[in-house]
Amino acid sequence: MKADRTTIAPEKEINSKRAALALFAFIFFARAWLIKVWGSPVPFLDQWDAEALGLFRPWLDGTLRWSDLFAPHNEHRIVLTRLADLALFIVDGNWNPWWQLLLNATLHAATATILLSLFWKETPRHFRPLWLLGLALLFIALAGWQNALWGFQSQVYFCSLLSVLALAGLLLGQPFKRNWWLGWTAALLALFTVGSGLLAAATALLISAHVLITTLIAQRSSHSPKREQERRTITPITFTLFAIFALVVAGWALRVEAPHHATLRAHSVTQFSAVFFRCLSWPWVDSDWLWLVLQAPLLWFTAKIIWRRSPPQTVEKFILGLGLLAMLHAAAVAYSRGAGLLDARPLSRYQDPLLLGVAANFFLLLKFAAQHRTGRIAALC
Repeated sequence: MKADRTTIAPEKEINSKRAALALFAFIFFARAWLIKVWGSPVPFLDQWDAEALGLFRPWLDGTLRWSDLFAPHNEHRIVLTRLADLALFIVDGNWNPWWQLLLNATLHAATATILLSLFWKETPRHFRPLWLLGLALLFIALAGWQNALWGFQSQVYFCSLLSVLALAGLLLGQPFKRNWWLGWTAALLALFTVGSGLLAAATALLISAHVLITTLIAQRSSHSPKREQERRTITPITFTLFAIFALVVAGWALRVEAPHHATLRAHSVTQFSAVFFRCLSWPWVDSDWLWLVLQAPLLWFTAKIIWRRSPPQTVEKFILGLGLLAMLHAAAVAYSRGAGLLDARPLSRYQDPLLLGVAANFFLLLKFAAQHRTGRIAALC
């Protein structure tokens, strides 16, 4: 029996690694094909002032300062994009947008691969091929074509990747252990991608606060005499809240106002809600009601957790985190661009972070299908 176990376990591990490698390669080469067919080596829009004049020229004439890397760009502090662009410029010896586009493809594929790996063991065995196929189709979607074909947009992909790593570490890891600190560091780095990088820390804070409150309620209702054991459970959660709250405060302090974009903000609840619900209806961003169907798994899952009044399990926290992160991003787009979007539809470059919420809903649909035979038909549809 021991020999059988040792032969089966490595096979499962190899299969998961092969699936991750296959997914990464498929998404990367699909994006590489898109870049080859529709990409351009000519920089455009913000690349001329943010990269040519603000980064590469100061580097060449020796006037680039560390503070220049942290300088605001509209509502963002794109430190990681500047560092990545400068590194590619130094290694290649030229300003080559092709390398920037391939970096974007790499970050995008890495985000999907990490999602696959994080949910692999939690996905019912017979539904793992569907999980793999679903992520592949989701991440090769052309909805985010503006980011895919604009080398300057690596900040969007950095933000998505770091947000997933931040939620995974802060919500799945043991408090103040290695993975937790990696998540905390990822949340810190996300602050230097785009303005919405703050949402990863905010999401982790809200989920952790919910865990603390439900844990306190559960312990009070149990009337357990083991006060010392309860204190050991509450203390780490409380300290993690303070550590994550520090990130939120730092992100708020680093926020940037762009007065020339003030007219783009939503000026009424109607403008805000129109964009918000269209974001949540992705990929049907022309609809303002399909979100009721597309977000149904996550809404049902959230209501179920709230109703049972007990702390969510480890993977449940991560699912809630992905869904909440996508909703907060939709709210950020609706607020900051509510008055400037034609027909209230989110532009292509605002849509990539919404994929995280779609992935969470799809995973929940697969779980439901595995538990209920009638749900398998819905999952396939």
